[in-house]
Amino acid sequence: MFIADSWLTYMMTPPRDITPQTAPASIKIWHAILNHTWMPINIHRLIGNVVFGGAIVARTRATASSRPAPTKSARTTTGWDTSETSSRCRR
Repeated sequence: MFIADSWLTYMMTPPRDITPQTAPASIKIWHAILNHTWMPINIHRLIGNVVFGGAIVARTRATASSRPAPTKSARTTTGWDTSETSSRCRR
């Protein structure tokens, strides 16, 4: 995420001393990455990812708890309890 943010912030707000005429070999990597929007974007995306993950977990838990429990007939039609396997288990 930090690498993707460095590309993003370099394109949005390049350092003042880097111009289109600047030779690529003269640009230091850390100088290009570290600009005044890099860390705020990192923090923003980190908080956003945590909130998004929490929303997915909450939705999954809410959906799972709202489903009715399977009935006995539903378990037998899905193959959970067949007479062949249950008779083997009882021995």
